[in-house]
Amino acid sequence: MDFITEIVELNEENVLELLKKRLQDNDDPLNVMDDVKKSMKIIGDKFSKKEYFLPELIMSGEILRQIFEELGPRLKEAQSSEKKKGKV
Repeated sequence: MDFITEIVELNEENVLELLKKRLQDNDDPLNVMDDVKKSMKIIGDKFSKKEYFLPELIMSGEILRQIFEELGPRLKEAQSSEKKKGKV
């Protein structure tokens, strides 16, 4: 299962399972966010091509909300540790 593909195909359970696995494996939250951005671009393109409609956008928004809830605290940690790394 590919994280980006699962988001684009709106497989909520698989997305959350893969997210938890990535977080347990200490994957960088910024890498996860990059994948989320890529999936959002693909979803937007599908909407533009009329392959996805409003219900799919609403569902993708709900999946993304859940991802951000899980990722939020870890993103703050990652950003604060990067700021610390920048000072000498």
